[in-house]
Amino acid sequence: MVYEKMLKPVYSMIAAGIILAISSLVFAIINPASKSIDILNLIFLILQAGVGIAIMIVSLKVTHKFFHIFIGLVFLFWSIISILINVVLPYTEKELWPLYGVAAAIAMFISGYRKYGSIKFGYLIPSVFFFGMGIWYLFFSMNIITLSFRLVVMTLGPVFLISVAAILVIYFLVQQKHKELVVSDDEIGVFSDEEASFKFDSDDDE
Repeated sequence: MVYEKMLKPVYSMIAAGIILAISSLVFAIINPASKSIDILNLIFLILQAGVGIAIMIVSLKVTHKFFHIFIGLVFLFWSIISILINVVLPYTEKELWPLYGVAAAIAMFISGYRKYGSIKFGYLIPSVFFFGMGIWYLFFSMNIITLSFRLVVMTLGPVFLISVAAILVIYFLVQQKHKELVVSDDEIGVFSDEEASFKFDSDDDE
């Protein structure tokens, strides 16, 4: 089937995107005062963005898998952030690193909505959680919050744990009454190859 033939190229592109991301990270850490290295890093970031776009196109037209849509968006968003940091923004990776978590949270929400055509709490809750955590860490990395991070963790840590427990309880109660807002049991395996087979999609359409 066309679907099975497309899986290997998709995972090859994912592997290539990971290699490009690691290479760009290494360049960002080394950060040599060399224009040729900076240009090479930008080339890697542009290639990574291209890989992300290619994965999204294949996932939307062929595989229809949450993981493929998600990883394609992550590659694209992270590349854009890195390019902006290197070329436009007057800040460094050390200051803006939480934006990568924010971008991943947004990618998760978009992927879940695109996959199922509606908002699913199974993706909304972790998306909101990681988005909030990214913004929270950004306040510290940008020195917007000048308090000691250790002090904040010690004082707000218990509140955070209680909040997580409360969210899980609310999620469980909502799941009992509103099944349409929750990813059903047969949709949990979003990372499995069988999850997006054409046979499964055609059965849904009927």
